[in-house]
Amino acid sequence: MGFKNKSPKGHRVFFALPVAIELANALEQWRAPWLLAGRWIPSKNFHLTLSFLGEVDDAALDALMDVSFEGLRPFSLNFGRLGYFAKAQILFVEPLECPNELTLLANTCQRWQQRWGSAKKETRYIPHISLAREVTEPAPVADGPISITTRMNRVQLLESTPAKSGMHYQILQEWPLRPPLRPQPR
Repeated sequence: MGFKNKSPKGHRVFFALPVAIELANALEQWRAPWLLAGRWIPSKNFHLTLSFLGEVDDAALDALMDVSFEGLRPFSLNFGRLGYFAKAQILFVEPLECPNELTLLANTCQRWQQRWGSAKKETRYIPHISLAREVTEPAPVADGPISITTRMNRVQLLESTPAKSGMHYQILQEWPLRPPLRPQPR
């Protein structure tokens, strides 16, 4: 395909699961009444990161565009637990359970990160959707529990670029998750 670097450093990319509009709307309504010392992430930017690759050059980006998710299955996630990364000052919601399909998918993406990425590997993968950044006070207590189940059936390779209104994410490539094809009897 052949990409041209937008900056001398390269392309800042990551693999993610897109968030369905229904889930984004439900999360937006759930967090709306909270008072927060921080900066809300726009719901259009909600995603679940599988692996952050960091800055990659054009050759690595071309290789990443050709990876395959063949045989990795779609799965459901039930979001319902609020969390807070104190060091990064990020408020997030996470799934109540991490199914094996998500672990396999994240491990696959992290292997590609080690091969083509520049970011160092995270010590422990914590699946989550970031809700707010620069949260300086303890995370708010939700007024009520949330339990939203959504189907994850696509993986995206996104490029992150700074914008006046925060970060802008451009979809560079998208792959469907499908069960492996099985030979049919004749």
